[in-house]
Amino acid sequence: MKNFIKNRTFIYIGIISILIISCTCITYAIFTTTISQEGTNNISTVPCVNLTFSDAKNSIKLENTYPMSDERGMKNTPYTFTLTNNCKAPLTVSLGFEVSNSSTLSSSFVKTYFENSSTNFTNYLSNLPTMDSLNGGVAYKLQDDFFPIDGSKTYKLRFWLSEEIDEKDQASGKMLSGKIIIKTTAKNTTTANS
Repeated sequence: MKNFIKNRTFIYIGIISILIISCTCITYAIFTTTISQEGTNNISTVPCVNLTFSDAKNSIKLENTYPMSDERGMKNTPYTFTLTNNCKAPLTVSLGFEVSNSSTLSSSFVKTYFENSSTNFTNYLSNLPTMDSLNGGVAYKLQDDFFPIDGSKTYKLRFWLSEEIDEKDQASGKMLSGKIIIKTTAKNTTTANS
């Protein structure tokens, strides 16, 4: 008799479990909606990403220099270059300076003055935010900029050795070299005007 009651209990528990699972599934099916898209998605590409780098004057090299004030450093001959958007699509550009692996001078001793028509700033090179490098060196971001269709901008970049160097021997006989790096992204023409 004990086995009979025990078997009956298992049967009841099984029936109740099946009823609970069935009710849950039916309730889920009733309250779940499925919606599907009727139209198609269109993805189009921009006609090109073409930026011209020109008018580069003077190489970017800091050697045979001495510590100087910001006022004097901002009078140094700038590295001048022009960027021109040759596409029929607006571009966003990240401009940076990548320090060459052959440089021996720490970027924490170097001050920079970067200017164009909309932005001017003076800062230690090492205090600038970093960005992805292209040649394995450390790359510092100078500016993010926007170029409309056929837009063109000229930039000037100056470097000098900070007069605030504590130990002159740390900078003595050392050299900083590098290059401008540019990363471009095409912007959707429908959102570029907003």
